[in-house]
Amino acid sequence: MSVKIQIIGNVGRDPSVRYTQGGKCVASLSLASTYKKEGRPDVTSWFKVTVWDELAERVGENVKKGDFILVEGYRVEIDTWEDKSGSTRADIAVTANKVMSFDEWKAQQGETEPDDVPNEDAPF
Repeated sequence: MSVKIQIIGNVGRDPSVRYTQGGKCVASLSLASTYKKEGRPDVTSWFKVTVWDELAERVGENVKKGDFILVEGYRVEIDTWEDKSGSTRADIAVTANKVMSFDEWKAQQGETEPDDVPNEDAPF
């Protein structure tokens, strides 16, 4: 079984780029995705995104804090812990195999807005 995740959001910090001892490029960034529904408070989820190889180099050169991007990933890990106040916290980490500006994605899809936004009123 495989997992595929798509996240649309704003980059929270400039990507950090480094190279492994084996010479592979790896970029890390944070991505904030906010769910908005009229009459309810906004809910923002943060994702830790890791990108490898040539795509990591392109991300390091072209992506910056505040950019509105789409990330597509194939691996998701969730780590939970308790903070000092006893609240449960979570980190959501995604290994990405596609990163592009939202405008670029819309152009490829031939759409002006995404039509697959979840509807909380749906019966399932």
